[in-house]
Amino acid sequence: MEILRGFAQTQHGNMEYRELGHGEETLVLLHPTPSSSAFFNDLLPLLNQNRRNIAITTMGYGQSDRPPKAYETLEEFAQSIIWLLDELKVKKFSLFGAHTGGQIALALASKWQDRLNKLIVEEVFNWNNPKRKAIHEAIHKYVPELADGSHLIELWDKTKDFPGLGIPPNELHHQQLFIDQLISNSTENCKDVYGDMGCEGAGPFAMCSFDTWDAVSRIKTPTLVIHGTTSELIRSQQKFLDLLQNAKVIQLPSKGNFIPQEAPDLWAKEIEYFLQ
Repeated sequence: MEILRGFAQTQHGNMEYRELGHGEETLVLLHPTPSSSAFFNDLLPLLNQNRRNIAITTMGYGQSDRPPKAYETLEEFAQSIIWLLDELKVKKFSLFGAHTGGQIALALASKWQDRLNKLIVEEVFNWNNPKRKAIHEAIHKYVPELADGSHLIELWDKTKDFPGLGIPPNELHHQQLFIDQLISNSTENCKDVYGDMGCEGAGPFAMCSFDTWDAVSRIKTPTLVIHGTTSELIRSQQKFLDLLQNAKVIQLPSKGNFIPQEAPDLWAKEIEYFLQ
């Protein structure tokens, strides 16, 4: 069975998605910044194929269109996910989000709980203060284009270790990350909002003005919170457990903040166990 790649027309433009599996149930997956739904190419085959597994490229990243006006809130990103799923005739679904995708998943779950069966979020945190925003402004920097093309080397090096996300990518993963990084490396129609981060900073910008704890306190959906054993963000796990009304937290072995590619089989096993 091969991964289906497609596009759906939403109110703010075309959105890219990848899909594998068939069944009555659906799992939606949201990627970190600045990647795309291609982040899940090696992970989708590990999931239950008797279910629709749909990885979505969030608006403004990968091959999804940029919105007509720069998004400033996670709720806008979440709304675009709902629009895409409406186009795909998906009414009820479970939702997984990693890093920025996890924050978007929290925003979606707090507003559209009636659409969710279960929620899984990975390496989520409350980024809503100036000091934490500065961390993302340092990571997600626009690299000005140069006539001799030397800026491409800087972008290539920038994606070599996928900053903050654990293990170095393999060659194929690195190539895709570079492509996604290159696409988002722009200031077109966004510099007034995202500043020196450029369009790559769209998700982080919204994430850093999002009140995670307020959103979490309103979520009643059964939720699994994942952090890596050596994650810098693991200190927030207990608060998630305290505020979420129906939650479980787990830690998976990591070299920094966890990404599924560090332990893909274990990651898939934990996802399936929770969904069942």
